[in-house]
Amino acid sequence: MNDVFLSYSSEDRIKAEQLAQVLIKCGYDVWWDKELLSGQKYAKAIISALSNSKCVLVLWSNKSIDSNWVMDEAGRGRDRNVLVPALIEDVEIPIGFGQFQTASLIHWNGKIIDPEFQKLLDSIALFAGDKLKEIEDEIIGRLGKQINRRTSIRGLERMLDEVDEFSTDYRNTSQIRRLKDRLEEAKISAKNRELNKAAGKKSIPFGRFLKKFTLVTLMSISVLSLIYFAHPIKEKFYSALREYKLNAAKQGYAKLLAQSEDISYSYAEVLSKYQKFIEDYSAYISKDSMTVIEKNAETYQRIVGAYEKAKMWDNNDDKTRKQKLDLWTNFVKRKQNRSEVTYANQRILELGRPVATASVSPASVSAAWIDDPQTNLVMCSSVKNKEPVDIRTTFITGSRICVYARIHTPRKAEDITIKWYSKGKLIHKKEIRITQSKSYRTWDWKIGNRSHIGENEVRLFNGKNEEIGAKKFMITNLSMTE
Repeated sequence: MNDVFLSYSSEDRIKAEQLAQVLIKCGYDVWWDKELLSGQKYAKAIISALSNSKCVLVLWSNKSIDSNWVMDEAGRGRDRNVLVPALIEDVEIPIGFGQFQTASLIHWNGKIIDPEFQKLLDSIALFAGDKLKEIEDEIIGRLGKQINRRTSIRGLERMLDEVDEFSTDYRNTSQIRRLKDRLEEAKISAKNRELNKAAGKKSIPFGRFLKKFTLVTLMSISVLSLIYFAHPIKEKFYSALREYKLNAAKQGYAKLLAQSEDISYSYAEVLSKYQKFIEDYSAYISKDSMTVIEKNAETYQRIVGAYEKAKMWDNNDDKTRKQKLDLWTNFVKRKQNRSEVTYANQRILELGRPVATASVSPASVSAAWIDDPQTNLVMCSSVKNKEPVDIRTTFITGSRICVYARIHTPRKAEDITIKWYSKGKLIHKKEIRITQSKSYRTWDWKIGNRSHIGENEVRLFNGKNEEIGAKKFMITNLSMTE
């Protein structure tokens, strides 16, 4: 049985072939019409493949929505409840298929680690299993067994290269990052063992020399050796060890700063890394440097404490919704978008009644309204001092229409799209990029077409193509208002 049946229009063959090759690279068994053998009956082979596939992946484009073959194949997948749709062009999804969660591959760059492609893989995994997870588990299990005291530095470097390649090209999960940290710690331990072994070899010639003398002579020479040889060797060894530890501290501090700025690590993980660094290297760096590191650790300690306090308040039924909302809002101010802040933003959205799609996980939170959507999306004639002027729900032809939206996003940046529908038909679309800070955005149009008279609607979408706001308004002719 095939994992994926790929349905597409023949005009989209290049895009379909690229997608099929990447899915095969991810471990899935993909069937598409290129798999047809010479002499096979076309319709019979397709029906057989459709029936024997765990899911049906349909690619919506300008050509495929008009293809009877594609519509028939997608319909069979829908009837079996195994349909996985994806957009490769900005088109309106055909009637009967709009209820399915659709991945957007319009701007896909062909990389597996692309967020939209990862979203498609999650949908396929519901029917055919998570093949990337199986590959990840195999790598973690195989390399985890090879990490021991006998593993050479070169072997550890090869394993690190393999882990780096998987995290860069496929998926960068917390388990992969922990495996990478284990490999780096094992590499440092291996270098320490080589250094200790090299220092111990210096006493071997001296020990062989002592065996050639009598017991009395041996004791005398031993005392002299301790005075003239052992002390300098010991000093050199500890000097080399201190120099190595100092270099390791510098490299560890650079890595610590990089992990502090990496938002994929939670604040709690960063705090534990700061505490481990202080424990390992406090005796090898200057007091001023250690003071700075300890202050940074205290900062992360306060952030983690504030997060735990907010969670404690959130679980307290005696606290009002406003108290919980204020505490979460104060927590996310000037914080980077880590897992704790993502969770806090999710609670803010839930407590503030956003228009964003319900039942989303903290990792998938996107742009939404700051407070009440009814007061943050209005139609007006202009904007003055960052506030809407002359808010109305009815406009006349020939006038200026202004859409005012006060929005923010927990992500660093996001593309927001607003669409104008007249009598159910899309007539205008504009996009704008917003950042993490709270802000307002406006879109302006000139009403010059009398065909738009009647009920109209504007809809606002976030970067994940989720509708986060909508407002209806009327357009009338001047003579009709008099």
